[in-house]
Amino acid sequence: MQNTHHEKYCQIFKALSHVLRLQIVIVLDNERCVTDVMKILSITQPVTSHHLCILKKRGIVNYRKEGKRIIYFVNNKCIKEIISIVMK
Repeated sequence: MQNTHHEKYCQIFKALSHVLRLQIVIVLDNERCVTDVMKILSITQPVTSHHLCILKKRGIVNYRKEGKRIIYFVNNKCIKEIISIVMK
């Protein structure tokens, strides 16, 4: 395996090592809009957007637009599997 792959994997785990980002990924077991994530985790919109941006940059989550709403979801099946293993 090339070193660049290792760096990518480290960046994914680094992103997931923050408690709020991990909670966001767990909450995104179902697709949700930013407002839903904010309400579930009791965090502000700027904080939510900041952490979602980091998760998007790492390829962990993605989004789609539905009218004015932005719906987020976990983009990587392996991440879902890792989270389910950790949650056991």
